[in-house]
Amino acid sequence: MTKTAGKLKNRNNLLMKLAGSTWGASAHTLRPSALALCYSAAEYCAPVWSRSAHTSKVDVQLNSTMWLISGTLRSTPLPWLPVPSDIEPPALRRKAATDKVVDKIVKHDNWPIQPDILSPPLLRLTSRKPLCPCGETQTMSHIIESCPLTKLNGGLSRLHSADEDAVSWLTSYDS
Repeated sequence: MTKTAGKLKNRNNLLMKLAGSTWGASAHTLRPSALALCYSAAEYCAPVWSRSAHTSKVDVQLNSTMWLISGTLRSTPLPWLPVPSDIEPPALRRKAATDKVVDKIVKHDNWPIQPDILSPPLLRLTSRKPLCPCGETQTMSHIIESCPLTKLNGGLSRLHSADEDAVSWLTSYDS
């Protein structure tokens, strides 16, 4: 996401040159240029990374693109930018791209990914060992700080120090 945001920043600089030249390009010229230069790069493989926690890095650059196209001031609120630039917000564009891919997958029975889309696996694996061998509920703090079988002297802070004893404890722990 960082590399993509950097690429978009460079492409926004190109658009800025186009928009800020002495003759100045119109919004009708800037919009297709932005879609071709910036949005194509920003949305490449978007269905794969659209739920990433780092999408804001790309969104910041796309918002700059919309400011360039619309010619509005930076103080223009973000929710208003799509209207003068005539481009949907980045999150909606990513959702539309994802929906398009999902629809395509659903239509193809022979694609091996279809069962994963139609009946997705559980979000989290169920624990195979909910109880510690000592009989208590198995949690990280229990294993490190209170279990009579696995307790690390010094607890979590000792584990964070990663001294010789902590590393030895980690390598010998088998559960």
